[in-house]
Amino acid sequence: MTIKAFRSLATVGLFSSMVAALPATANQPAPAGPQASTSAPIELAQTTAQCRQLSRLERVYGSADLASERVADLNAGTRVTLAGPVNDPSFGWIRISNPSTGFILATFLKPCTSTPPANPPANPPANPPANPPANPPTEQPPQSQACGIVTSLEAMTIRTNPTAASAAKGLISRGQGFRITGNTQTQSGAEGGRVWAPINRYGVTGWLAESGPGGVGSNFRRIECSAIGLP
Repeated sequence: MTIKAFRSLATVGLFSSMVAALPATANQPAPAGPQASTSAPIELAQTTAQCRQLSRLERVYGSADLASERVADLNAGTRVTLAGPVNDPSFGWIRISNPSTGFILATFLKPCTSTPPANPPANPPANPPANPPANPPTEQPPQSQACGIVTSLEAMTIRTNPTAASAAKGLISRGQGFRITGNTQTQSGAEGGRVWAPINRYGVTGWLAESGPGGVGSNFRRIECSAIGLP
């Protein structure tokens, strides 16, 4: 064998050895990438200013915390306007701006597809009566329009009963007025004929002798109540 032929066989052998040493990857399929999840996402993607609809009765809170202040209760089907991304500032919460401003659990939101129910007012006002009756004034006993003013030089005694023997309740001096509250009575007996009138002198009630015994003389004169400042 010639030296040239020997060199050619050596080159072929070396090449074959190199090929055999290479990893057998050329004809192998590429490894499969990560498999896409077939399970549905837990929460619907939320975007600021989008419309969402409640799937159940839900409460709006003042902050992303179930222990925070209650802002409002919204019926199932109510439409809300998103005001921030989901999970901000806490996982599972989202801010809304309408119909109330606050935070709500994002998991109970769905796309706005159906007609939302009308939200009743939180505290509906009671129907007031069309014409509430005014408090009726307390009925007052009718007042006599007749009054009197003492004309006697001596003070007159207001008596408990229409007789000079009954107990005294007070005195009325000359020129003082009073209201006559009823019909007169004529005394009988030793001082028969004396006329007595029932009166009211600023809350003091009793009887005042209008005349002397036998109906003689006059101890007061009758006058319009307005003349002495009484209603």
